Amino acid sequence: MINWSKVVEWLLAPTAGLFGGISALRYHQDVRTAWEISLFLFTSICCATFLTGLIAQFQVLSQSAAGGVGYLLGVFGGSCISALLRWVQSVDITDLITRLKWW
Repeated sequence: MINWSKVVEWLLAPTAGLFGGISALRYHQDVRTAWEISLFLFTSICCATFLTGLIAQFQVLSQSAAGGVGYLLGVFGGSCISALLRWVQSVDITDLITRLKWW
C-alpha cells in the first residue's frame, strides 16, 4: 500500500524549489538559452531538496514550513547558478592562458 503522506512529504520541497526557481527566473535576464534555464531550475530543485531538511532541523521548524523554506531555497539556488554563469562568461580565456603559461 502506498503511503501518500510520505509521497507528498517527499515531493513538497522539490516542487516548492521548482516554483521558486520559476518565479526567480523572471528576474534573471542573463539566463536565456534552454541549457541555462534547465540548469537554473535544476539547481533550484537540488538546493530545495537537499537543504530544506537541514535548515528545518537546525532552525527547529515544523513540517508545515517546509514548503516555504523549499521555495526560498529554490530562489536562492537559482540565483547562485545565475551568478556563477555570469562569472564564467566574463572570464577572459586568452589572458588566463597567457598567465598560466608564464607561471
